Amino acid sequence: MYPWNTIKIAEDSTLRMVHEAVKRGHKVAIIYHDSFTVDEDTHVYALCDVIMKQQKVPVSMAAFHKSVKFKQEFLPLRGFDVLFLRSNPPIDVVMLNFLDSIKDDVFIMNDIDGLRKASTKIYPATLYDPNHDIIPKTVISKNKKFLKKVINEAQSDKIIMKPLDGYGGSGVIILEKSAKKNINSLLEFYIDREGNNSKYVILQEYVE
Repeated sequence: MYPWNTIKIAEDSTLRMVHEAVKRGHKVAIIYHDSFTVDEDTHVYALCDVIMKQQKVPVSMAAFHKSVKFKQEFLPLRGFDVLFLRSNPPIDVVMLNFLDSIKDDVFIMNDIDGLRKASTKIYPATLYDPNHDIIPKTVISKNKKFLKKVINEAQSDKIIMKPLDGYGGSGVIILEKSAKKNINSLLEFYIDREGNNSKYVILQEYVE
């Protein structure tokens, strides 16, 4: 999971799941990506932030989030009844490798193999939908010349541009063909924002 202090209280669904589990009396632990360990007996452990029991669980999300206190415990992953994978994309492949060893012993949501297969927006973009009844026309590339061609040849004056590795609406813009002078700078920003590590861009049909 992402750090507790970065949770956006008004909109975070994970916080609501944690709140409900605590309210029902379950032992709840937060596990971060860098806390997995394999010991000499091939058992997988994690350094967990375990939510301490409260006399009364606050009703409001803001009050609950503020009231939570943690204690750290080194726990075997096979000891959990359920593991909810609540990480923001892109998926940490090494984390999935740790979880591979326990997937037959612990109920994991979502399915590891499914997450590995569909960890980015490339997966839905390649599904067969010839008439685009379900998935809008979508292009994924980091080739600026090709992307400019797609933008210029689009039937609509508007097209959606977003980073492949974005989530939660971050980085999504509506690009208008009439603003052609900005297209080059926008493509450079999205593709070259990390220097030598160029990024993929999604162009998607604008649907009214």
